[in-house]
Amino acid sequence: MQSSRTGIRVGRNRHFFGPPVQSIGNGVEAWRGYYASVRPAWNTMMVNINVCMTAFVESKNLGTAIAQFMQGSYGAVPTLSRMFQKSNLKVKTLHLGYRKPVRAILGKTPDQQTFECKEMGGTVTVAEYFRKKYPNNPIEYPHLPLVDIGTSEKPNYIPAELCQIIRAIPFRGKLDDRQTSDMLRVACQSPRVNSNLIRGEGFDKLNLISPHETMKHFGITIDRQMTVIPARVLPPPGINYAAGKPPRVNDGSWNILDVKFHRHGQLGVLTMLIVREESRPGPWTGPGDQNMWDFVSRFAQKCRNTGIQVSSERPVIEPTETLPPYHPDRDPSRAAAVLKVKVALTKLAQSKPRVIFVLLNARDNYIYPAIKRIGDVELGIQTICMQLDKAIGRGDHGKQDQYFSNVALKVNTKLGGVNHRLERRDLQWLLEKRTMVVGADVTHRKQLIHEIALY
Repeated sequence: MQSSRTGIRVGRNRHFFGPPVQSIGNGVEAWRGYYASVRPAWNTMMVNINVCMTAFVESKNLGTAIAQFMQGSYGAVPTLSRMFQKSNLKVKTLHLGYRKPVRAILGKTPDQQTFECKEMGGTVTVAEYFRKKYPNNPIEYPHLPLVDIGTSEKPNYIPAELCQIIRAIPFRGKLDDRQTSDMLRVACQSPRVNSNLIRGEGFDKLNLISPHETMKHFGITIDRQMTVIPARVLPPPGINYAAGKPPRVNDGSWNILDVKFHRHGQLGVLTMLIVREESRPGPWTGPGDQNMWDFVSRFAQKCRNTGIQVSSERPVIEPTETLPPYHPDRDPSRAAAVLKVKVALTKLAQSKPRVIFVLLNARDNYIYPAIKRIGDVELGIQTICMQLDKAIGRGDHGKQDQYFSNVALKVNTKLGGVNHRLERRDLQWLLEKRTMVVGADVTHRKQLIHEIALY
């Protein structure tokens, strides 16, 4: 495809074009591109085009990127794999203009690394070499580590600040939670916006406006108008609960405040584990903090209001020992922190609670999966995690009540209860004949208000 001459191909049939749409943090930015493939259809051929997004490494000074990484990771030692994972990082040297792949980010600074230099009469540091050889390119940040742009047989040490990350390097690696959230926010567009992009910028970037020579030889042209498929939107079925006002379904969601579930689960004694993080102190001062007990009381009452059977006995609340912070060198998988969580969960599991509620100060890529694994696989106890910044509601009791209601839905389901049922009168059309229901996740509904998902 002609677009490969102007765009960057990532994977099969996906081409991306600058400039970047938005930075998503930690030296990564989002680029917009287009997926295109040809598919046979009845009596014709169809071109399938869609908007897509992917991550690229930000083009910036490598020294700046390393400094930002060290600041954001509380002084962690930067390495090529930690910063850029599996990305094929290439830089342009500012003193000579060479374009070279980066082999490694070293653990030494220009003042610490030495090498043999016949030109200067023996062993010199990298800092000394650059001061004498390139006086017009002074090293302003000698505390930053060096980078090696040479080979294993012939290393070439360069101060990071004299390297500029070149443009259009696809990011090869896993995005963290925040980057993923920002990427979804950038990528989520209404069908109308995507349609306009495809028929406008997409056709232009993919070079489909005027057929190239190969297409002309076969007499092939591509219609810019999208294929129109007849469809209809079915009205949402009614939802009912055992008690309470029937909810009003709108765009696939509804409010469940002040309702009772159809079949109630038996929770028993409310059991909670508070995960204490050294780097992220919680909102409560200790077991005597009245705000904590008010929080627990409101949650227990919400469960009772929905019909879940909660014991009147005093709730069991167990804090973990303070978890050590994440350290990329000494404990990259947070094994020490996970062990402390396991000890606390094992202690709570001795009383055989139906569910252990785990209160987290923040989402963590190591602690949360460990809690689920320990509870489900090792202890055979169901766990439900609650993020305190959302559960507390930041002082808004309405938000907190809604959050507690959503958690109560999950609790009752885990306890074998039935939350709600569909109105039978709305299911007659489905029951009249043998019917297959097909679901399709076609877009992120959150950003859409008045538009149908399929355009």
